[in-house]
Amino acid sequence: MSEPCLRENIVSLGEYLCWCMQQYGSSTQLEGETAFVGFNAVLDTKVNYWYVDGTADDVQINAALAYVSALGGGSVMLETGTYVIVDPIAFTGSRLALIGQGRDTVIDGDGLATGEHAITITGDNDCVIRDLAIQTESGVGKTCHCIFITNSSDRALIQNVTIIDSAGNGIHIEGISQGDTRILNCNIRNGDGHGIYVGMTAANFLYRLQVKGCSFTQVGADGIHLDRVKNGLIFGNVFDTGIGSDGIELADSDDCHITNNTMTGVTGYDINISAATCDRTRVFDNILYGDGVGCINDAGTDTVFRTLKLQFTDGTQFLNAAAPFGWEIDQDLEYAIALGHLPLAVQEVVRWKIWATSIVAEADAMRLEINGYAGADNEPYNTETVAVADHPSESSNFAANDVIYWLLDATDDTDLDEMFGGDQIMVQVLHEAAGGPDCATDAAFTCVEIEYV
Repeated sequence: MSEPCLRENIVSLGEYLCWCMQQYGSSTQLEGETAFVGFNAVLDTKVNYWYVDGTADDVQINAALAYVSALGGGSVMLETGTYVIVDPIAFTGSRLALIGQGRDTVIDGDGLATGEHAITITGDNDCVIRDLAIQTESGVGKTCHCIFITNSSDRALIQNVTIIDSAGNGIHIEGISQGDTRILNCNIRNGDGHGIYVGMTAANFLYRLQVKGCSFTQVGADGIHLDRVKNGLIFGNVFDTGIGSDGIELADSDDCHITNNTMTGVTGYDINISAATCDRTRVFDNILYGDGVGCINDAGTDTVFRTLKLQFTDGTQFLNAAAPFGWEIDQDLEYAIALGHLPLAVQEVVRWKIWATSIVAEADAMRLEINGYAGADNEPYNTETVAVADHPSESSNFAANDVIYWLLDATDDTDLDEMFGGDQIMVQVLHEAAGGPDCATDAAFTCVEIEYV
């Protein structure tokens, strides 16, 4: 005779249902107000148990969701096994959870028609999808996302979900503004489209998105594509092999933090901040291999990176009698030089900023000649050479004694983003004559700020 299940020893849904049968016997309801869906025909008489047989299982799962929704919210527990669906599993209210038993609880949406999605949340709040796997039939020209969230579904949680295969995006979020979506510890692979896609309608945003601890493999487009996200946190994710486009792409998204992610095998940019409408993105401490186009593309505004500062240590004349201090350049052939070394943590240089104090007032910009050299151990010092003449300052319409700066990136000289950790680096700035609306160099130079990933 088998030992009875004990409540304190329950470690699986199957053992829990065994305990319920012992506890409630011939009762018409299993414990509590949770609904159960599974393959145990003996339990089919219970009002909160739905028996499935592997054909159109979406009918029973949706009935279970409707049951707990009518109670004001609750959980639908799926037993281990494969659930074949021919129509979407649709959340029908707020405060609902669909919970499997891990990777071996599979939602098979291969039979969905194009434009149908395996699991949908539309305008419902505080909904949870976790501990299960989902697939829709890929490679056949359909668009069937695995998870589809739209129309102000606040505080959605997707956790421990495996996207086995997708005929569209693994997780797709769109529509009018919503907030506080969390996507945690998910495994997204083998999709036709993006791994995670956010594309809110015009003038709407997804606020406070978190994507943490997820992995992406063999995704057809971007690993993560964010269009109209504010205050997003993309932290600790791994992008490994076969990312069809960019690892992470931002478009029209503000105040996002991209930190501690690892990228290998990305076809496009590891991180692509693709538009000037992406404001104040912070990019820190990512491991970027740049296997495709490169480590980083930054077309954003006020993007923040790690920085290294090189002081100007030599030049024609140092102003030290009175402030402003610095290496003065105001005549032909005058110069200032900064020397340094890029630490091994530098995976790619993004840009230089050259800082100075203007000696004169100027309505437009100030011109400057900028040269640079870099080389690693056992390489010539000028393996990478930057040479940019007649370069206008970013600062304009400044007064005498105002702080001003010049910005230089790979669009000015392609060798700039070929400078890497381990390189010795030399920067020289020289006087440049006036040209067009811009004045000649007349400033006291202090340092070079090197931004890098």
